[in-house]
Amino acid sequence: MIGPATTWWLWRTAWRGERGVRAATPLAALVLAAALAAAPQFAEAMRELALSTALATRPPAQPDLRLTLAGVPLDGLPYQSAAADLDQAARDVLGESPVDQLRTITTDPLLIAAPSGARPDEQVAPAPRAVLRARAGLETRVSYRAGQRVPGITGLPELVQVAVASETAARRGLTVGRRLVLHPSWNVDAAPVTVEIAAIIEPADPGDAYWQGDAALALDGPEAAEAPLVLHVPEATLFGALAALLPDAAATLESTYRLGTAPTPATAEPMRAQLGSLAARLAAADRPATVDAPLAHVLAQ
Repeated sequence: MIGPATTWWLWRTAWRGERGVRAATPLAALVLAAALAAAPQFAEAMRELALSTALATRPPAQPDLRLTLAGVPLDGLPYQSAAADLDQAARDVLGESPVDQLRTITTDPLLIAAPSGARPDEQVAPAPRAVLRARAGLETRVSYRAGQRVPGITGLPELVQVAVASETAARRGLTVGRRLVLHPSWNVDAAPVTVEIAAIIEPADPGDAYWQGDAALALDGPEAAEAPLVLHVPEATLFGALAALLPDAAATLESTYRLGTAPTPATAEPMRAQLGSLAARLAAADRPATVDAPLAHVLAQ
């Protein structure tokens, strides 16, 4: 393919008559015709270069697609069905092998009781809240500032062991051995759950792509004063002991995905359109998930 610089030089040479080629108008016409014929291929090559550059320079830890589904029961089968539906929706858009998939499930908020253990009266004053969270692979990505690894619990214990991020513990004055009584916010008649802080954790490598660019946010949650206290548990505990202790509890499932195979310019626009209509398609399938698709902005390059 004749490049634009070469095309311009040849046409200029033919037109101006450099090296005595003053009468080479036919050569100029021939070169110009070749350049015009090559223009679509050149434009396609430039689009492909822009797309590959945008994909290569996007933040390495940023998910390409984030799907968030609320109201998932703390029950293994409904959870697995919901997770499978989100995964299939991601594959339909991103291809059969998205990489760096990460799943997090967080309970609806529970009210933190006063030291007496009594249920807070929110008509008097807003009560502090806590959520219980299971993040896939967390146990292998943290180090322990205090305490030890929290075991998965599937029975009906008197209390549930949890882990707390080190920054959260320092900010809220929490230590290993501290117990909290949690009342379900969604059911005033439900029995409370007692949790015990068994570990203070921190990221083993804050730069690991697992944290998606913000280890503090992933472990601690938002720093706002009204933000709930994040208590980390293994999935086995969430769908074991906590499912038994909180039979009417619901949770929010968040799944993130990163592109496995880079799209071509020909497939980029259809993929962007699919990302734009994904929320509507999930809602039509009774999975009204929230869709956050940073990849759509990349594909618009």
